[in-house]
Amino acid sequence: MVANLRLRWKLAWIVGILILVSLFWASSVQADSVFWSGTIDPGDGIINVDTAVFDAPYNPLFDRYYFEAQPFTVDVSGGYQIQMLSASFAFCGDDGVFALYAGGFSASSPQANRIAANDDFSGGSFLPGLDVNLTAGTLYILVTSTFCEEDTGSYTNSISGPGVVSLSVPGGFNPGDNRINATDKDRAAPVAIYCTADGIMILRIDPVTARGIDPAAVDITTDEIEAVGVSESDNLLLGDNAGVQLWRLTDGKFQVNTVYPLEPGKPYIVNWHNCDRSTLLHLAS
Repeated sequence: MVANLRLRWKLAWIVGILILVSLFWASSVQADSVFWSGTIDPGDGIINVDTAVFDAPYNPLFDRYYFEAQPFTVDVSGGYQIQMLSASFAFCGDDGVFALYAGGFSASSPQANRIAANDDFSGGSFLPGLDVNLTAGTLYILVTSTFCEEDTGSYTNSISGPGVVSLSVPGGFNPGDNRINATDKDRAAPVAIYCTADGIMILRIDPVTARGIDPAAVDITTDEIEAVGVSESDNLLLGDNAGVQLWRLTDGKFQVNTVYPLEPGKPYIVNWHNCDRSTLLHLAS
């Protein structure tokens, strides 16, 4: 009888250990980490870090901080850790900053939708980091910038937690949809330009989701283009809507004039000939 009780106790103990191991294994399998690297340079957007991270009043003399915005989602709600693993900036070494936004982000209103921000995550390091609770299905935008004004350089970030982390914008630029403006200079282009035998369509690009905004800002058929023709003396305006202009130049080329939505006044101007991507010329980008 005593032997049977001991045997049952041992079996129960073994079963308990197996359950604990299985629970630990399940939690470790569900956990996910994602890593990406980027470069901050003058071609990126500009944000007021003092206002976005430190809640300091806006100061027009100290507002030129370059940044990169990375949208992402998670599929499991819970606690996540966001870290800058390494950085090499020209002026301030590894001194970066984070600002995290939920639902949307605008560089001109850097406190709107912000849910967390950090300068130095742990003692002895200038690398930023965040421990935050995230909700499945919510669009988050992590803004990476520098502590020093107009600083440039490279960084590597990570996000880890109980669920799968999906970056909304791929690391490389490969739109794969036959747009005209699909060079490395067009990674953050404010518009997507399509030129086919049927006509020209121009979609504005949402700077947060990197997706086209419907309806098209300009949509003109080949018949309409041919009806206007080419002027030998004046550039002709074929379309002008939502801050996007399409011109037919005196040499027959097409040209798009617009600006970056997060940087009012910064122009994006390209022209091309006969729907030939190889002729694309960046006049301002």
